[in-house]
Amino acid sequence: MNLLWRIWATVGCIAIAALLALVFHSSPVKEFIPFLFIPVIALIASRFGTWVGILGTIGSMAIFATFLFEPGLSVQVSNSVQRDNLIWMVIGGIALSEILGVTLPNGSDSESDGKGT
Repeated sequence: MNLLWRIWATVGCIAIAALLALVFHSSPVKEFIPFLFIPVIALIASRFGTWVGILGTIGSMAIFATFLFEPGLSVQVSNSVQRDNLIWMVIGGIALSEILGVTLPNGSDSESDGKGT
């Protein structure tokens, strides 16, 4: 798959996270948004590859921590439940990216160069 498509998929994943952070910023259910975002990560990883899923997970975590949770404009999260949900999103997103990541017909990872390295 073309590198440009993977870059756009990563940016799209982070943009969806930013949109959710904007929409649910003052919602009482905002602490559960990281759990609801895991299917988005799984979809992106299954379509575009392991590294796109991992980068989308990390970028989304940064967006949620910065713009969704208090204190604003900081990656620190003061609420322990929200922080734990972010941690579980990262663990689940990386695990699902590894499990569902696209593989080539020869069984190698989609991001490898095919030389066995």
